[in-house]
Amino acid sequence: LKRLKVDRGTEPRMLTDDERTKLFDALEVRDKLLREERENANQWRQERGYHLLPSLPNYGDHLTPIVLTAYYTGMRRGEVFSLMWSDIEMDSSTLVVRAENAKTSQTRKIPVSEKLTEVMQNWREQNSNVTGYVFPGKYGARLDNIQKSWNGLRKNYGLERVRFKDLRSDFGSRLANNGVDLAVTQRLLGHSSPVVTMRYYVSIQDQTMRDAITAAT
Repeated sequence: LKRLKVDRGTEPRMLTDDERTKLFDALEVRDKLLREERENANQWRQERGYHLLPSLPNYGDHLTPIVLTAYYTGMRRGEVFSLMWSDIEMDSSTLVVRAENAKTSQTRKIPVSEKLTEVMQNWREQNSNVTGYVFPGKYGARLDNIQKSWNGLRKNYGLERVRFKDLRSDFGSRLANNGVDLAVTQRLLGHSSPVVTMRYYVSIQDQTMRDAITAAT
């Protein structure tokens, strides 16, 4: 049997522990600041008898739930932008990436973790319209760009090296490092070939390799 060829020149980039901590902290701080800005704005408007803006009980805007969706599912940016509320099955904690939105043109289902379920529930409570896109753009159309908010987060909180696509790579690498079967990782990420998925197993951390040797002795 011929060994599978793996392109080692395109190994996925895993986030460091420090980057993960910074990312989660940055999102929390950013949301807090945006909530405070909205509260101050509404206080100013109330004093002048103006119509109040919607409150922000959970998130400052769509950036945090978008980033966390990508982090906890490994979905591509376009797949996240195309996600509809009808694609999320809250009862079974599953979301569907429809064929027309997938790079491989194949529908796949992704189990939703408890943490992401909480994010989705909070985001749903914050939005009055839950029949269209989960993260709608202007006038309810499909969102196509978060560059301003994402790049602002990276610049303001020391995350310049973290690219949005690294969230997907990190998800795949976490699966590999936690011993998830190659075929399962392939299905979750929506890869058309196991050769593509193998990149995540090439980048397995040294500690994971050491643990494997310990378990085998």
